Amino acid sequence: LSIDITAVGNLALSLKEDLAFEIPGTVEEVLVEEGDTIEEGQILAKLDTSEWEEQLSALEDKVTAAERQLTTAERQLTTKQRDSIQAEINLKNASIALEQTKTTYSVSDFKVTQADVDVAERNLEDTLAILSRYELGSPGYEYFQKTLVQAQSRLNAAEAKLVAMLSDFDTEEVAIKKLQLEIVQGKLEDAQIAIEDAQIAIEDAQEEVKDTQETLEEAEGYSAEIIAPFAGFITMVNVDGGDEIKKGTVAIQLADPTKLEAEVMASEM
Repeated sequence: LSIDITAVGNLALSLKEDLAFEIPGTVEEVLVEEGDTIEEGQILAKLDTSEWEEQLSALEDKVTAAERQLTTAERQLTTKQRDSIQAEINLKNASIALEQTKTTYSVSDFKVTQADVDVAERNLEDTLAILSRYELGSPGYEYFQKTLVQAQSRLNAAEAKLVAMLSDFDTEEVAIKKLQLEIVQGKLEDAQIAIEDAQIAIEDAQEEVKDTQETLEEAEGYSAEIIAPFAGFITMVNVDGGDEIKKGTVAIQLADPTKLEAEVMASEM
């Protein structure tokens, strides 16, 4: 059983699509006009890519900076771990020194030696910070690598002197020994906290590298061209060469002339 329906309505295009640029910029060229018939995959308009290339270059620099920051954080973790090991050694030596007797050193002698150790430690940290700014194998890196070795040698000498003084304590200086032991214990605790901070810094740097790489990959996936998604004809062109447009601004409207529709009234039957 078939029923024919005769009705009146307005025929309209059923498949129309608004086409927009994926990135902001300056329109370089519009290759179609209203009414033009085009094929699927045909380029309809282009953007001037010079500004976009600069932005991509800036994103690449940001990724490089994030990777360098990660490398620096990893080096700092290594340094802090070495400091922790040295602090453990110093703590052991201080504990042994507490059991020793007879000393010819005064309280002021210990303060001076401790001050020398502190200065050497700061000098080593400063040298490590400067070294992290240079690329591996560069002249600056090789120069400060030598400086680092010298700074480490001075620190080792100062700590060796302090250990030697601690190993010669007199029973009358037990209080000084205990104080020194507490100082070394505090440095060990500080070193362990520094390791935790360095590990957090590495995690933050890794996240920054991941985010910047994803942003760069996403940006590299954008196109500076509008390409016809299907064959049809141009019903509207909203831009001209030289226009400044924003991302998502509708530039061209494309319709398929083979697909039409109309709304009509029909009886219930």
